Formats: sequence, structure tokens, C-alpha cells
Amino acid sequence: MILRRFWYTLFVTPEQEKELLELTRENNEILKKVRKSMFWSRIIRIAYFLIIIGITLGAYYFVQPYLESVLGAYSNLLGQVDKIQQTGTSLPDVSRFFDFVGN
Repeated sequence: MILRRFWYTLFVTPEQEKELLELTRENNEILKKVRKSMFWSRIIRIAYFLIIIGITLGAYYFVQPYLESVLGAYSNLLGQVDKIQQTGTSLPDVSRFFDFVGN
């Protein structure tokens, strides 16, 4: 620490010291502006994503009855297909009938 102070007093003139102080203050002002800009950018980004999530949830809320209706019709259709398949398996074996008619 003593050596550093000694070097500073030897090689830095009062004009350079004033210039260094001005540059330091200017740099500090720029850094404050950058931090403020980053803060507001973060706030805007959070608000942006909250708006997107809100719109998505709102759209789902309004579309939900239609989706339930479509899913109900789809499940009803699947039930009908199952009934048709069960009906096909419960029929007697007609291959013997065709063998009988064919001979």
C-alpha cells in the first residue's frame, strides 16, 4: 500500500489527477445509467411474459367449453367404434357358411 501511494505521488501530476477524477465521475454516471436501463429492461421482460401467460390462460378459459364438447364427441365416437368391433367379434363364424355354399 505504501509503495503504491509512493508511485502515485511520483508519477501522477495534479492535472492528470483532475482528469482521472473527471473520467471516474463520468464512468460512474454511465454505469448508473446502464444499471437503470438493465433494471427497466428486466421489468418490461417480466411484464411481457406475464401478459403472454395471461392471454394464454384467458384464451383457454374461453375455449374450454368448445374443447370439452369436441373431446366428448370424440370419446363418444370411440365408444361407437368399440361397440362395432365387439359386434363383429360376437357374430358367428361365417367362414363355415361360405365353405358350405362353395362346395
